[in-house]
Amino acid sequence: CKLCRKPNKRAFFYFFCCSLNILGLSYLIMKSQNLFAEEKTLRILRLIWKKKHISRVDIANSLGWDKSTVTKIVNELKEIGILKESAQGISGPLGGRRPVYLEITPTFACVGGVEVNPEGVVYCLMNLQGQMIYYNNESPAFSS
Repeated sequence: CKLCRKPNKRAFFYFFCCSLNILGLSYLIMKSQNLFAEEKTLRILRLIWKKKHISRVDIANSLGWDKSTVTKIVNELKEIGILKESAQGISGPLGGRRPVYLEITPTFACVGGVEVNPEGVVYCLMNLQGQMIYYNNESPAFSS
């Protein structure tokens, strides 16, 4: 795959590998009122999806944004249910607040796909963390 750098030989798996990456769950984001805000939301979701456990401060540092911008978008995504707080980290050497790690709620929605080819039909469902929920490979029943 050109975007996620994973070797994929079939379009079916390319779809699943990149659907979360490219689409960024844009159909789930209803609160964004302008394109710029939606792009920021998608970048945050993509980063959380790639890094798994990451704090708001780490997101702000990675993207070069203000912490208040990241907090506002993360709170909106938590209200919708796409994100959840997963754990607290360890304070730095100087003390201070412990970071709260974020992750995508895997049961919020799922991504599905179907591949139809001469060898058969493949069905697949994945949760939002990219874990396979359902997989079925059926061979065609040809009658002569």
